[in-house]
Amino acid sequence: EGYLRADPGDPAAVGRAVFDAAQLVGVFEKPIYVRFDPLICAHSRASQQGCSRCLDICPTGAITTAGDHVSIDADICAGCGGCAAVCPSGAASYDNPEVGFLFRRLTTLAETYRKAGGGAPRLLVHDGGTGAEMIALSARYGAGLPADVIPFEVENVEGFGHAEMLAALGVGFAEVAVMCGPRTEMTVPEAQLALAAELALPVVIHDREAHGPVLATLRDWAATLPDEAQRGVLHCFSGDSAMAAEALEMGFYLGVDGPLTFKNARALQAMVVDWPLDRILIETDAPYLTPHPFRGKRNEPSYVRYVAEQLAELRQESFEAVARRTTDNARTLFQLEYEPTQ
Repeated sequence: EGYLRADPGDPAAVGRAVFDAAQLVGVFEKPIYVRFDPLICAHSRASQQGCSRCLDICPTGAITTAGDHVSIDADICAGCGGCAAVCPSGAASYDNPEVGFLFRRLTTLAETYRKAGGGAPRLLVHDGGTGAEMIALSARYGAGLPADVIPFEVENVEGFGHAEMLAALGVGFAEVAVMCGPRTEMTVPEAQLALAAELALPVVIHDREAHGPVLATLRDWAATLPDEAQRGVLHCFSGDSAMAAEALEMGFYLGVDGPLTFKNARALQAMVVDWPLDRILIETDAPYLTPHPFRGKRNEPSYVRYVAEQLAELRQESFEAVARRTTDNARTLFQLEYEPTQ
């Protein structure tokens, strides 16, 4: 954010920026990225400190202690959203654009369309990068958007969720479509990975039919971590043997769930035999992915025993050894205090 930028390593450029800044006159408007409710902040009570997660994560120093709650300086805040991501009480929430402003924009667009004689408009939500470029290209080289389609640019289409869609339908739009770009689904995971690295916490990755992009993202992220740092687990692993090998090489654990007990899971059953036991987690995924013999019913955490029994049978190891090792794996990965099982 800002009007002037200079390389801090270039004294001449910094000097020019300082000179230019001195000539600027006017009011500086800066987005308010975070909405904060001090009444539900869990920072402190009766002078006894409680939560300090936002203070620890803020990269700019915009958050400071202010008695029983914290204070967020909007002029310093860079809008990373880290505080909102780690806040346990919901006192800090990401708010760019502000909900009221978004609703007013939607209302104005729908009303203006109807006043001009239109019927039921359709809303096309897009970002300012790929989405805006695609719309411009369609107008330049084709017929452009249909007359009843109103483009609606937002900073991140990931932030346009169910509540915003319902609001659009409520003010008169007949349909809401979201135009995703090539990296639409990756900006949130990348931000969460950066947050995990900052907090030195492991990640749980749920990959569904996105093996290539997920591996590429994890590869770049893992390369930034120290060797001793815990990476995380690929929950309910559904990739092939090559993906498993690379994930293990990067230091990840692999999660197995109820599908390991299914008769048609031959590929997975063949792979787990070759995985190192100290890199396997047994997961429940309750209430879903219920193992045999309860498949089709609601899953329960106690059913992990059946996954462990199947894993032990496939590896031709004792149930006790598999249960003990995978339990220790979970405790190690998630940094739980415990006495290793004997």
